Amino acid sequence: MSPFVSLLRLSPLLLAIYLIVVVVATFGARLFYPFDLEWMEGGMLTHAWRLAHGEQLYVVPSAEFIPFIYPPGYPALLAWLSNWFELDYPLGRAVSIAGTVLSTVAVFFTVRLASNHRSGWRYGLIGAGVWVGTYGATGAFMDIVRPDALGVGLLSCAIAFSFLRKSWAPF
Repeated sequence: MSPFVSLLRLSPLLLAIYLIVVVVATFGARLFYPFDLEWMEGGMLTHAWRLAHGEQLYVVPSAEFIPFIYPPGYPALLAWLSNWFELDYPLGRAVSIAGTVLSTVAVFFTVRLASNHRSGWRYGLIGAGVWVGTYGATGAFMDIVRPDALGVGLLSCAIAFSFLRKSWAPF
């Protein structure tokens, strides 16, 4: 096989690795940014603060507080984590990045298992690269203080587990 053909066959894998590296570097650059990266970040931190201080989330809207329509799981997780870490942008972004890592790993394993090929890890890595490559098209939600990335991560893990087809699975 010629070197050109070898490089051509490796190009999707190399592009996937490049995309993963670029997105990880972007996460690192944005993690400790001290202001809102998106208009909803401060509001999500306010939700978490209210829960951490025993206040209700879903109250009648007023000039002081208008709740978002998101379910309370994400701000409740942030409120719980605020027992050990400062309730600030880096904490919320770290939770969202963890959700993105979950979804990326789930895509990797799902594609790898679905490929039924001895080099399935390559296809899995390409799938993971394609997933993180959607970062800009998704509105860059993968690392901001919002519940979306964590929700996608948990959903992706559920889908990945369905590919295991263990005897305890109901399908």
